[in-house]
Amino acid sequence: MPGTASPDWGRIFGPSRRLAWESRIWFGAGPSTVARFTDGGKPIYLATPYTSRVTGADGRWSYEASLHASAQAARELGRLARVQVTGISPIVQSAEMVHAEAFERQIDGLALDPLSRAFWLRWCVPLLNVCGAIVVPDIEGWRESAGVYSEVMWALRETNVPVFFYAGDI
Repeated sequence: MPGTASPDWGRIFGPSRRLAWESRIWFGAGPSTVARFTDGGKPIYLATPYTSRVTGADGRWSYEASLHASAQAARELGRLARVQVTGISPIVQSAEMVHAEAFERQIDGLALDPLSRAFWLRWCVPLLNVCGAIVVPDIEGWRESAGVYSEVMWALRETNVPVFFYAGDI
């Protein structure tokens, strides 16, 4: 997966680069657009911001902010489900694993680090590889998210799947 560089959407989707990926990028999409233009045979990967939203000014992870980020991603999964699209959200899955450990105060003596970018990037790759498209909902923080940026770049460079942005043109 691409490195941890700060997102530079303009450089990637600017006029000079956009044509290379134009047929696979949808701006201003929504769940119904995703349903119309995906084959239904593969799940859809939901790319939503997390780390920057759950890290406080002190650099520590916030359980409450994580619950909110997970709930927003789950809401988007529900919107996809209503139009018969199966979605995978690494944020819902990983956040709930971390929440369970925080609630239980660590399981089996090993703790998942919710802020370990390298661990979660590796964990997400198999999910990215089985999905038929990437969806980037218009959730606060998506433009600044290094994770969302990395997932979109992975899709465009490595998997050749469409990317649906719910927001308008970048």
